[in-house]
Amino acid sequence: MNRCARCAADPMAHCFIKFGKTTGGESLFYTNPARAHDYKESAQKLADFKVHLAEARGRPWIWIFDCSGVEYRHYSSVEFVQEIGRVFMAEHADTLRAIIVVHPTLILRAAVAACRPFFQKELMAKLRVIDADGLELMVKLGELGIPTHWLFQTFKVPIDQPIQV
Repeated sequence: MNRCARCAADPMAHCFIKFGKTTGGESLFYTNPARAHDYKESAQKLADFKVHLAEARGRPWIWIFDCSGVEYRHYSSVEFVQEIGRVFMAEHADTLRAIIVVHPTLILRAAVAACRPFFQKELMAKLRVIDADGLELMVKLGELGIPTHWLFQTFKVPIDQPIQV
């Protein structure tokens, strides 16, 4: 059930979708900033993000962060990302198992390297960047216990089209 008022009005306002569980039982959530209509930073966006994160509270979960189609305009400031990191550590430190970045861009890889010293080590230890595509990506995700059928179908959906769960 979607409790975010913005997403109820516009299903593509944000892109934070619960799509299944790993073979180990962790809930899986998917994000792609290029698929979101709302990519501008604001206090409301952070509040909406917290509403989405509340869906994961209390249970082990993994966040798949897809960078396909991401352009410069979709990137958040270091301050905004740090605030999200603080939310993760304050409210999800025990339950967030991994942040898996797929289809990483050069800018994202550089930002991760540059920002690593400014984020808590516990959070950075959960970050995995998978630099692969196609079958190789599906195999690597499968090795992590992540069912890939939904992701494979989602990766084929054009960026400007809604995703079916």
